[in-house]
Amino acid sequence: MAPMQDGPVSLIPAVAADTQHLTYPQLQFPFLGRTPLDRSGAVFTIIETLKHLGQERRTSTLMCWLGRFDGLEMHLEEEHDPLLCVRQLLLSFAVTHSSLEYARPPQQVACWKQIVQCILHLDFVQSHSSWGTDTKPRLVWNPIVQHWLEFLKEGRAGETLTTWIPESGNPILARRSEAALLAGWV
Repeated sequence: MAPMQDGPVSLIPAVAADTQHLTYPQLQFPFLGRTPLDRSGAVFTIIETLKHLGQERRTSTLMCWLGRFDGLEMHLEEEHDPLLCVRQLLLSFAVTHSSLEYARPPQQVACWKQIVQCILHLDFVQSHSSWGTDTKPRLVWNPIVQHWLEFLKEGRAGETLTTWIPESGNPILARRSEAALLAGWV
């Protein structure tokens, strides 16, 4: 991070432009295997990017909603990791949109609606998970009602956990997520 001058310096342009250390983490000092875009820093990047886009008041809503998916990444392909997908979406949004575009409240609302619409198209939002047998699901996960880790506790002996992303998606979850994110309740 650059030294403080007239205030904090945003990492967004630097992170978006720095690809040297993103793909190949340096194991030696000073990086010690960390990169600006590894999973451990994703939460911080999301928070800073929201601030850059004038959406800092939405941080709690988005993080609470994302928290409901915590642990799901272990049951999905890496490219569907909820935290990494949202981080990448927000960074892309920040690179293609000037923070000045969203300086006034009406533009901030429009920006948030655009972000939410983009989030709804991420594959993890379209996923389905259930506990049951091969022939019949007993319990279907609804992240608006239950955190992923709570859902995992609901499995019974002899049941299998099935997680998949159907071609048709999960429009019911997408609509519920949209309502929760736009209304600010999770």
